[in-house]
Amino acid sequence: KADPKAEPKADPKAEPKPKSDAKEQERNPCYPMLVKNGVASFQFSFNVSKPEMEGQYSLYFHSCGEKENPFSLEIYITEKNPDSYLSADEIPLPKLYISMALFFFIAGLVWVHILRKRRSDVFKIHWLMAALPFTKSLSLVFHTIDYHYIATQGYPIEGWAVVYYITHLLKGALLFITIALIGTGWAFVKHILSDKDKKIFMIVIPLQVRTLWHQ
Repeated sequence: KADPKAEPKADPKAEPKPKSDAKEQERNPCYPMLVKNGVASFQFSFNVSKPEMEGQYSLYFHSCGEKENPFSLEIYITEKNPDSYLSADEIPLPKLYISMALFFFIAGLVWVHILRKRRSDVFKIHWLMAALPFTKSLSLVFHTIDYHYIATQGYPIEGWAVVYYITHLLKGALLFITIALIGTGWAFVKHILSDKDKKIFMIVIPLQVRTLWHQ
């Protein structure tokens, strides 16, 4: 009697599958195609697991039908890391930006505390300088939010991007105005700007804002 628990023995006459066919199937896999209302579609994915594989991929389309049959082709490509839509070198940026925003905010609070403690030695330019770290901190917060939506959804939210660019321009203009006022001696040497100083501000500040906008 045959033992039902015994493992079946391999047929010595059966031909083993060649390893080359398995490797070929792994190299060129077949993907199921869905045909609906005369439209054929399919999707596939692959992982870039090694640095040397980055950018080393191509997609080719071959029309095997007759030339008289017209066709249209639409391709949707989604590039995503395991936990983020950002590229590998941009993934740490949101944490870096929010950390720097906290640093500038604390620096601004320390500067305001010093100004309030030594009011006798404070000029108006010092309060203008105090606005700089808070503006920079606010700009970095909006930049972090913008990158957060890109990382989670794959595209930026226009509203947050516009607010970031506004605060970024304001920060750049405020920085240049502060440096220019210190250079002209305002609040330290003189309290009134001359006509020459006013002309410099009228010409250079719009150019600086335009440069920041293009950046």
